[in-house]
Amino acid sequence: MHVAFPRSRTRWLVSAALGLLVWMTALVVLQPEWAAGLLLFGALVVVPLGLALLGDGEERGQVSVSRAGTIFFQASAAVCLAASFSMPAPGPIAAALSLPWLCFTFWIGAIGLLRLLLRVRLRLEDCCLDAGMIFLAVGGVWTTASRFGAGLMGFSEPIVLLTGAHFHFAGFSLPLLTGFAARTLRRVSARIAVVGVMAGVPLTAVGITVGSRLPLVEALASWELAGACVLVAFMQLRLAMTPGSRTFRLLLLASGTSLLVGMGLAAAYALGVYTKQNWLDIPTMIRWHATINAFGFALPGLLAWTVVPPASEKVNAFMQLLMRSLGQRPRLEMWESRSIAEGVQPGPRPGDARDVHERMVAQENPGPPDPHGPFEQLAPAVRGFRVFPNSFIERVCGREPVEPGDTVGGCYHLLPGVDLMFAARVTAVFDEKVGTTWRAGFTYQTLNGHPELGEETFSVEKDAVTGRVSVALRSWSRPGAWLISLVYPFARRCQLRAGRAALDHLEQMIRQTPVACHSARSLHPQQID
Repeated sequence: MHVAFPRSRTRWLVSAALGLLVWMTALVVLQPEWAAGLLLFGALVVVPLGLALLGDGEERGQVSVSRAGTIFFQASAAVCLAASFSMPAPGPIAAALSLPWLCFTFWIGAIGLLRLLLRVRLRLEDCCLDAGMIFLAVGGVWTTASRFGAGLMGFSEPIVLLTGAHFHFAGFSLPLLTGFAARTLRRVSARIAVVGVMAGVPLTAVGITVGSRLPLVEALASWELAGACVLVAFMQLRLAMTPGSRTFRLLLLASGTSLLVGMGLAAAYALGVYTKQNWLDIPTMIRWHATINAFGFALPGLLAWTVVPPASEKVNAFMQLLMRSLGQRPRLEMWESRSIAEGVQPGPRPGDARDVHERMVAQENPGPPDPHGPFEQLAPAVRGFRVFPNSFIERVCGREPVEPGDTVGGCYHLLPGVDLMFAARVTAVFDEKVGTTWRAGFTYQTLNGHPELGEETFSVEKDAVTGRVSVALRSWSRPGAWLISLVYPFARRCQLRAGRAALDHLEQMIRQTPVACHSARSLHPQQID
């Protein structure tokens, strides 16, 4: 079967193939103990295979795992980790050689955390993929501790090394394969498996930590993860029985069967520890349980999803975090392909926030707008979306003035060098007289990935009877992302602050522009904010 891979996936697959050659060479030249060999197999082969799949569906401009620099970072860091095992014993030099891998796992963990925080909706299967990226950083910590030869959390070798290897497979590969299967099946049992895996990986680590004092906790945590893995195995076997690619089905059959065997051994080991029977010792578990999980479960499972063409649709929309220090700049391309967020077009609902920011900014003579007066001065600024001060929200527009169907974006300065970009679609523009009021401006509705669901109208208005010129922002909104719901009081303060900043900015434009008019603030100190 011929599969057309996107360039990002192809690069990762090349990295995995080269990593396999490096791994086989390291086995011959360095002759590490088998547990270390499995760890290197995870770093050199399994991690790039998983990241190849995580790069599918990424949009240009978001924090990505598929940048050429990230791929080079992984390959060079994994080679340095392999070189650390050329040292005769763990120590400072071996630990220094493992530091690039620690930094790389932290980088992937940070991307996973950002994906989790910036998702619009928290779908369990997507969160499981993010968790796998975060857990990989834990594996990096234990790996570096092992290469330094230092104990960690009261444990010594070989437990430290085995824990590092564990988080490259059970911590990284298992959540990925669980998430991919759950995306396809979308059943209650799949969601239970996802929750079980995301909870089971850290619970098992906690159980091992307190196992010497509370062996029942260790046993229960191991059985919980084993039970979740059994569900994952049955999910894979179910997919192996569905119509589709023969290669895909055979690989999933091997992966699911191996997972059942491996988890059976893990459950038996946990029971033996609890009952103090010691049916299986650690060398036996390394030889059978760890090997089966690496070559029978993780490798075939990731290869199975690799031979499947990437899904064309985006699974979940993201907000966009821009890190200016990394050279990222705002781009509208990824937003222009998105549709207006679901739930916006039906209109406001009871309980939605409704804001009316209005301020009189100048006084003209009654009648039509003066061609050189404040109304005509402000109309191009409003129609060009030059509403907010750049120090607060930087506008991103394709043209000026905006027209219906245009995508307009704003970069909110979250932290120094870090911006949160979101965009909306212009649905209406106006430059008209309604009753005794001239008005100019536009309305937009938020797109998928915007932190808010809602609609906003920006306008400059002149009352023909009194000559009063005012600016207005009128909107309704509600949280559009789970993180905004979680910090809604803070988000509302930012939203209200943005409205006031826009009025101040537009009023400042009039004050700085010499026009034949009086200052509104001196004649009419009352204002609606």
